[in-house]
Amino acid sequence: MKASATKLFTKPLIIMAGAPGAGKSTIGQLLSKDLNFSLFSSGSYLRSLVRAKVETPLSRLLKESMMRGSLVSSAVVTEVMRSRLVEEADASSSGIIFDGCPRIKVEAEELLKMADVRVVLYLYADVEILKTKIMGRRECTGCHKTFNFAQVSGGNYRFGPILPKTKGKVCDECGSKLIKREDDNEASITERMKEYYTKTYPVIKEVYEKLGVVRKVIMCKGAGEYEYIKTLSLIHICRCRRYAVCRSRWSPYH
Repeated sequence: MKASATKLFTKPLIIMAGAPGAGKSTIGQLLSKDLNFSLFSSGSYLRSLVRAKVETPLSRLLKESMMRGSLVSSAVVTEVMRSRLVEEADASSSGIIFDGCPRIKVEAEELLKMADVRVVLYLYADVEILKTKIMGRRECTGCHKTFNFAQVSGGNYRFGPILPKTKGKVCDECGSKLIKREDDNEASITERMKEYYTKTYPVIKEVYEKLGVVRKVIMCKGAGEYEYIKTLSLIHICRCRRYAVCRSRWSPYH
């Protein structure tokens, strides 16, 4: 898909796709540093609105949706995406990574009108593995960096926790307390998985796969898959054929 001069954002855009807990945030943060890409996590942004000291009608609506595990309206998400692309258009970054959006077909179609999507990194893991990871997730109350205390070992999956370097229950970036997010509870996780597989997952097949930009990575080693994912990203950012051998590791969508 060629970038168009009429598009709102003409730098490369990477989309992190996958079910809740697949590792989108962790991989996105690593790619952002290595590729000089801005990282936009719609979930983190919306949660920041909820945490704001001044409550607004939007923040109340968002909080109610998050606690139920249901999706925020498409109109809100589309406007959030548009606003971020406007902000980043003249920034010094080389591109942008979207983590957590778009989530449904209408949002994906709107994004394609606004930006040049180079690659959709589809991170996959079995549902039970993902639930274990989510239940082990902790977030810093200060800088909101995420950690994970879960030890995963089952089937082809083998990866350890992502712990603070301090080896305690405080963030190694700012020293603030680590907490479990309110929506990381069993009922909410079940609802979020249902929402993902009925509404977001089909977008990969119905929109992105038709563009030929989907690359599926089975997260057997969790963050240990990062170097391979980075190589995939570079292939598509540069639209370079010399690394074609790496494509043979891609597990086609099914």
